[in-house]
Amino acid sequence: MEKNDLISVIGIFGGGLFIVGCFFPLLKIPVVGTLTIFSVSFLAGIIFLLIGGLGIALYTINERYSFLIGATALIGIFGLFFYLNSMMAYIAKEFGFIGKSAISTVSFDVAWGFFILGMIFLCSGIFFDNKQKPSPLIKNPEIQSQKPLIPAVNAGPERNDEAINTIRLLYAKGEISKEEYEERLKMLKLR
Repeated sequence: MEKNDLISVIGIFGGGLFIVGCFFPLLKIPVVGTLTIFSVSFLAGIIFLLIGGLGIALYTINERYSFLIGATALIGIFGLFFYLNSMMAYIAKEFGFIGKSAISTVSFDVAWGFFILGMIFLCSGIFFDNKQKPSPLIKNPEIQSQKPLIPAVNAGPERNDEAINTIRLLYAKGEISKEEYEERLKMLKLR
């Protein structure tokens, strides 16, 4: 297994942990029970699902910019933590002694572990050398290894015919436009 494949597997696993964490308990409140992220904030739940899904997609296609999703996950975790703390502070302030004693019994639950591990794995692209692997979306990756489309000035007639055939092939595949095709043929005929 190559290093890039290992990074992709780690990143995909991190995105999966982030998604799974959305369905596990986030807070444990003795009288009420447990709350998931969707119970606390439906929008936050959707955002965390999107972060996990985008992380999986980016690490599946190409991990070059996938560190951005790891950074987004980190920001999301901090944002959720501060949102919950401000909500608890508001309850404590509004309900006085009863609110303060109720807030003191609230504890964080399993979902935080999933979110933090998922964020660490989503950030794995930052910690490793992330050379860009060829994307599966490229039509013809061999196009970069082909011979030059326009031969050198002192090339013989057989080299010129080879270049013309290559240009015709590229045009037939739809990889160059008609204008570019005609321009390249004109340049070859001038030599």
